Amino acid sequence: MISDEKAVFTASFYGTALAQDATYKANLVRRSAGLGFGEQVRFFEGVPHAAAPSIFNRHEIYVNLSSSGTYDKTMLEAAACGCVVIAASKDFAAMAGERYLVAEDAKAVADKLRELLALPDSERTALASELRTAVLKGQSLKDLGAWLVVELSS
Repeated sequence: MISDEKAVFTASFYGTALAQDATYKANLVRRSAGLGFGEQVRFFEGVPHAAAPSIFNRHEIYVNLSSSGTYDKTMLEAAACGCVVIAASKDFAAMAGERYLVAEDAKAVADKLRELLALPDSERTALASELRTAVLKGQSLKDLGAWLVVELSS
């Protein structure tokens, strides 16, 4: 799909809306269709945790606007699967780097997506690899064991 700004993209939204948010979701789906996105923007219900890696593996960029202070492991999973993750969480940025931080507003997200989509595939792949290394650092069983020894010894 090519928007007015010439960014080529497809987008997938996953998650089951809460009952009180059903109208909001229906309006998003209707607005997307009204803007002519057709199959380029798709909405899916939530999936079991075990299905998430295969979804992440089919995408290049993952956007997560969870606030700082909340622990949303999907950011780590998406990065481990090779996605470039942009997130509103300063906690995630502290681990991954400020380059992956985005403000919680539509313009900031659109600007960051535009920046990433404009990169050559090789640069986006390099970013994904860098991010994967950053988030996996300290996530091994060996590292967990060392941390437990320190915690249980004090």
